[in-house]
Amino acid sequence: MYFKLIVCEELLNYLNEERSGPRNGGYQYWFSFPNGYAASVIKGPYTYGGELNLWELAVMDDSTQDLCYDTPITDDVLGYLSDSSVESYLWQIFGLPAK
Repeated sequence: MYFKLIVCEELLNYLNEERSGPRNGGYQYWFSFPNGYAASVIKGPYTYGGELNLWELAVMDDSTQDLCYDTPITDDVLGYLSDSSVESYLWQIFGLPAK
């Protein structure tokens, strides 16, 4: 399974290295945005799409690390995402109004 997420350089500026790393036989990337939101992007044996080498994304509260169920992007996690789909959702999260 391949765990490198390919997104544009500008989004990598928001990658939180302290919260990114191996998780449960897979890998997690944590993006922290200035608006108070974050994104957890994971791939592994227990994720939606992991068996197909695809990503799962969740919109998170960056300060509490809780899942956000009330954004216009989604009310749950998003699974079966390609790198380009993840990048699109990351930009949407970046564009949310500040918490």
